[in-house]
Amino acid sequence: FEYSPFRIGFAVHTPTFYKLTYSTSAIVTNDYRDANTDELKRIIVDTYDYVGDMKRDYRLVTPWKYNVSLGYTVGTSLALGAEYEYEDYSTMKFKYSSNDGGGDMNAEVKNCLKGEHTFRIGAEYKVIPEFAFRLGYNYSSAVFRDEAVKYIPSNSLITDTDFSNKRSQSNYTLGIGYRGKMFYADLAYQLSTYKENFYPFYNEFELTQGEWTMVTPPGTKVTNTRSQVLLTVGMRF
Repeated sequence: FEYSPFRIGFAVHTPTFYKLTYSTSAIVTNDYRDANTDELKRIIVDTYDYVGDMKRDYRLVTPWKYNVSLGYTVGTSLALGAEYEYEDYSTMKFKYSSNDGGGDMNAEVKNCLKGEHTFRIGAEYKVIPEFAFRLGYNYSSAVFRDEAVKYIPSNSLITDTDFSNKRSQSNYTLGIGYRGKMFYADLAYQLSTYKENFYPFYNEFELTQGEWTMVTPPGTKVTNTRSQVLLTVGMRF
């Protein structure tokens, strides 16, 4: 609005199209002593000898992202801002060149992921034209569904079976900034905290009374916190 301190904004971020190549291999070495000759021997198993060069080409399309922002200034000293952002990760799309597994992968994306809501609010107060104090808060909702699992196929080379379902995250910031004619500096403190459910193994399925049911191992609730002090300095020419 031309003659108003109120500002409103809207943005749409289009998907990003990736073309990726995944390559993997494994070598297992086993040293043993022959029980008959007492000779030390070694067996080496290389996946290349059995399945060749394990490469898979696929395409990934990221979700659409929508953003709405509001801003308001009080005089020349105080600025207030709020922002909302939405991105639905369950709409990500995978496509393999051989069309092998693409449908299964997209089904798992829908089953395990969901839309993320992000809220941001902030304020800046200028004590004098050169110095400003800043406060900010950022909240992001969980991306994983409660029932999301890490499934490892029987022919997979993955050995890390643990996984975590991250819950919502909050970021708190406090900072001070200086703006001179040529030199500027910003000092900020940020506290990040989020909870997650940690699982040591992926979920198996068992046949119970004629129906397949998921066997979920007990999850451990973990709270993560991280503190950062960030300093940015620069010079304008």
